[in-house]
Parts: sequence; C-alpha cells; structure tokens
Amino acid sequence: MFRSTVSRHRGGLSAVVVKTTEIDRWCAIPNKGRCYKDCEYFKLVPSRYVSSWTGHHDLQQLSKVVGSAEEALGADLKSGQMVAIGGFGLGGIPETLLQEVARRKDVQNLTVASLTASVDGFGIGLLLESQGKVKRIMSSYVGENKTLERRFFGGDLEVELVPQGTLAARWRAAGSGMPAFFTPTGAGTIYAHGGVPMRYSRETPMQVDLASLPKTVQIFGGQEYVMEESLPADVSLVKAYKADTRGNLVFRGTSRNANPDVAMAGKVCIAEAEHIVEAGQLQPDEIHLPGVYVDKVILSKCNEKRIERLRVKETETAVQQFTGGRARIMRRAAKEFKTG
Repeated sequence: MFRSTVSRHRGGLSAVVVKTTEIDRWCAIPNKGRCYKDCEYFKLVPSRYVSSWTGHHDLQQLSKVVGSAEEALGADLKSGQMVAIGGFGLGGIPETLLQEVARRKDVQNLTVASLTASVDGFGIGLLLESQGKVKRIMSSYVGENKTLERRFFGGDLEVELVPQGTLAARWRAAGSGMPAFFTPTGAGTIYAHGGVPMRYSRETPMQVDLASLPKTVQIFGGQEYVMEESLPADVSLVKAYKADTRGNLVFRGTSRNANPDVAMAGKVCIAEAEHIVEAGQLQPDEIHLPGVYVDKVILSKCNEKRIERLRVKETETAVQQFTGGRARIMRRAAKEFKTG
C-alpha cells in the first residue's frame, strides 16, 4: 500500500512523500526549482537525507551552495528569458550575479524586470551597455540611467513602465499562485487606457512604434480597479545579507523591499549572500525568506554598495542656497513647522 501527502509551494505542487510498508521512506523534492505542474520536475531521494522527516542531519546532501556565479547561472540562464532582479536603486542588488550576466555573450534578448534601472555602468546598467543583451526592461523608475534614455529614444530598447507597488504585487502574485488581481492604482489614467510609448522608431525620431494596450477595468463598490496579471520570471536574481546552506535568506535594511517578492516569482531563484552559514545556525524567527523558494546560493564577491547620489556637508556652518521653484516650495513648507 502507498500513502502520499501533498504540500503547496509557489502556487503549485511542492513535494510528495510516499510511505511504503518498507522501513525506508522516499521523498520527492523539487528538481531545479521547477516545482509545479509536472511530476517530471521532481527527483526521489531517500528520506534519511531529509532531516525534517527522519531527524538525521546529513545536510550536505541538500546543500544549495555553489562555487561561483558562473556555475550558478550555468544552463539556467538562456536568451529570450524573463529575468527578475531584486533591489531598489543601487541598494540590495545582486552585483556579483549581474556582472556574470553582463559577461555572458551567449545570452541575448532578455526581458528584465526590476523596480529601478540602476545607473550607467553599474548594476543593471551593465546589461544595458551591451547591444542586444536586453530587449525590454520593466521598471517603475528609470531616470538615473542615461544609457537607457539614449537607447530607448533611439529605438533600440523597449521600456514598460509599471507603478512600483503594482510591480512588486505582480511578483508576489506569481509566487502565490494568483494569475491576476485588481488594484485602483492607475485607474482613469493613460496607464489604464493604453497608449504609453514602449518603443520608438529607429528611423523617424520620436515616432512611437509600440505602445501599451488598454487594461481590463472593473468597478467594485463604485470605484474603478485595474486588472493586473501576475509576473512570473524564468530566473530570479536576489541579494541577501546572510544565507544558510539550505537557502534560507536574511535581508538587511531596505534590501528586504523587493528581494523576497522577486525570489518568490522565479521558476529558478539564484541568491548571492554576503555571509553563508551552516544549516541550523539561523533562528527561524530571523529568516525572511524560506529556502524552499531558493535553488542556488553563492557567496557574494562584489559588495561595493555604491551610493547613487552622495551628499555631504562641506562645513559645519555651510548653508546651501536654493533659488527658483524648489526654494519657494521649501519656504512655504517651512512655515508649517512650529517650535516644539
């Protein structure tokens, strides 16, 4: 006789445990991160290697740590894929993995989804420097990258602008098995009506060759809501402060803003971490993302953590003079402050 139990993961089938009349038990664990839809995506291992079932701690058998970014990306990164990248601005971005993606000459025509587009020559900016590396970028803020601006208006790059909270929610929906959701963000605007330029002509300056399509709108409680589809990724790249060998991740500061959502959305999730510890050394309460979402972990080699716009005080008594519209706004806002 056979008895099986099923758990859920990323909105689909996660693990099947088959108990037989024999002494040993066999567990089906996710194979290469493809954890749903097909049983072929599972591989059987004796349950003695899975400590949660037998109490044994042969953790090396299930270690997700690999030696380098090159090995981690390996055959999982291919041309034409959707790649989701964690972080915001230059904070919490997977610098080591992004450098390896930029180095790979065989990978082209990627669709990159990230909250921001980084800056020239750093982070995602490295990917935009190579002609043909990125076909489309989906983001909410792209204003700090001049290379992106030049390529977009030159007709070499598609840019799909998405509200920041909506983008994060679309990743989260993909990781939760939700095909779509409704949000009031963007209702009644060109974003919902369609017509936002996504690609310009190479031959005719400022001629729009591709624009966004109208979105489905429904009314709930007398208010318009825009339907947004989930955004699953073929590969997710994230940055953590600390990881254990089983892929459990701890984020630090604002790097927690988008990295967990990005990790959940990926069919294959690759994480780089500044520190890697043995399984069991992280307390359950300090883990921000369970290792079930992570397929591979590498030790981060690049941790520059560049500051996007560095501002320092010149002297203790220096006062910066502001003029124009910004100065009027600041003077008016200052009148609202009262002593105490």
